[in-house]
Amino acid sequence: MLVIGDEFAFPGESERQWGSYLRFSFSKDRVHRIERAPLTGIPLYWTRWCGGLLCFSHPELIDGLPIDLAVDWDFVRHSLAYRNFRTERTGIRGISELLPGVALTAGENGPVTAPFWLPWSVAAAAADVSMEEAAARVEDITLGCVDRWSEGPDNVLLELSGGLDSSIVAMSLAACGRPFTGVTAVTATADGDERRYARDVARQSSMKLVEAQVDEAAIDLLAAPARLTARPAAAAILAGFDRAIAATATALGKAQLWSGIGGDNVFGFSHSVSPAIDAWRAKGLRAPLFQLLGDIAAVASTTRWHAARALARRLRPGTSRPPWPRDDIFANRAALPSQPFLHPWHEQAARFPPGKRQHVEALLRIADFVDRPDRWHDRRVVAPLLSQPLVETCLAIPSWLWVEGGRDRAVARAAFARRLPASVLYRRTKGRLEAMCASTFLRERKRLAPYLLDGRIAAQGLLDRGAIERYFARGGIDSEFAYFRLIEIADLERWVRSVEAVSHGAASSSAQFAY
Repeated sequence: MLVIGDEFAFPGESERQWGSYLRFSFSKDRVHRIERAPLTGIPLYWTRWCGGLLCFSHPELIDGLPIDLAVDWDFVRHSLAYRNFRTERTGIRGISELLPGVALTAGENGPVTAPFWLPWSVAAAAADVSMEEAAARVEDITLGCVDRWSEGPDNVLLELSGGLDSSIVAMSLAACGRPFTGVTAVTATADGDERRYARDVARQSSMKLVEAQVDEAAIDLLAAPARLTARPAAAAILAGFDRAIAATATALGKAQLWSGIGGDNVFGFSHSVSPAIDAWRAKGLRAPLFQLLGDIAAVASTTRWHAARALARRLRPGTSRPPWPRDDIFANRAALPSQPFLHPWHEQAARFPPGKRQHVEALLRIADFVDRPDRWHDRRVVAPLLSQPLVETCLAIPSWLWVEGGRDRAVARAAFARRLPASVLYRRTKGRLEAMCASTFLRERKRLAPYLLDGRIAAQGLLDRGAIERYFARGGIDSEFAYFRLIEIADLERWVRSVEAVSHGAASSSAQFAY
């Protein structure tokens, strides 16, 4: 057996392992198996090649091999209908990703994939614990995970937004006695300037804080991707953030990049009435629905009456949520699939109450972002809030506890109440980039319109040209952030063109190889 990456033992267990690893098992009968760690596993892609399997961690590694790298247009159609839903299917035809918690077995009958870890077994064990018990468990497990990840001589650079999640990581590093540096990226617009909160965390944790200015003028929404990827990766709108943080990491020397990514997803952030439905199903008449509706209303900045109406709608017979929300704005709906691709987590979902399903869905959504940023490329990245022991702990907590007291991520707030600065602990807002995104779109709109309307996706008949033309004909932007979807479609267009540019070269190489 060969293990690549970081592998840690579960507390009190000698057999179960977690971390960021690939485990290779070889047998004499030519049945070989590769396991990717749940949630934080090292990326692995694979394809059939020369009578066997070709496995690689980054698609750019096979650029130049005699392989026809062609766009999978069914993937593009799926992406236009179901945003941020990652399955084993990639955007390059014939290349699959080994998903976290899944094993790839290669034998005489060909490759087969099957999950060896699913979130449902943990969610099924959810116990009706008190807030005090849940908070103590979350604090203990978080500190244990951070302690294990922080082993080693490398410098630690934490991306600190000033929000709750990255602040919890900062205070956990401090509690573990691990020296580290924080970096907060600062925009010229007020809604992206988190320095007030980051400075409070820096003072309380005794860390050094670097304030890196984002160069918004350098953002180019049409720039070609820096490298070949299996799916659209780095968002062009975040190029200024990537450059600012990458420059800080380079100046620090050999460093691990730490992030609070996944905190909202792991810590049960929700604006829906699903926790109330879960409580009703679990407790019946004992469920504190009046209090819960008040808590949910406070989290969602609405009224208890509106929350009650939403609950009544959700409880109607025949009302159910789709396996993944469809969002096909600016796309030619008739050309898109009516169902999302299959994912191993969806098979058992219908057996669970909606709050638990949404919690798992949130974990699935963040999986599409953990390897995207350009600043993370070719660096060791640690996302401690996605650690398997912590995720399992949080999944086992009843969904209604996460909104107790009218606060989002209530259990996590309670867990770190004595460690966090008050400005972060009681904060109800989140840093936003709306002003930067809007100003960039308005600056780039004259270039962006023909790029989309005359692009490869439009040529395939997948865009609603009329809707896009009408939007660009307007003088400004709307309040529904539809312009941001156009930026995302431009990212998809950039990626398509980058793959086609490589595939043309691959076809030429293949011809030379044949001779």
